[in-house]
Amino acid sequence: MRAKQVVIYKVGVKDFIGALMDIYESGADYMDIVGIVEGNMTTLMINVKDEYMNSGDDEEEEGLTAGMINQLI
Repeated sequence: MRAKQVVIYKVGVKDFIGALMDIYESGADYMDIVGIVEGNMTTLMINVKDEYMNSGDDEEEEGLTAGMINQLI
């Protein structure tokens, strides 16, 4: 069985990096990237589980906002 390739075209680099930086600065050390293909539409989701967050006591942790995720789509 051949793997299905998911291509997301013309992603704004500045917005994408900005969203990743927001996720990182919120305290995430890891994330899951999920691509879902439905018809002719592809959705990219970023999931950050609680266990992926660093436990650094010196930095204040912020929650992810819908705006951060929407920047990536």
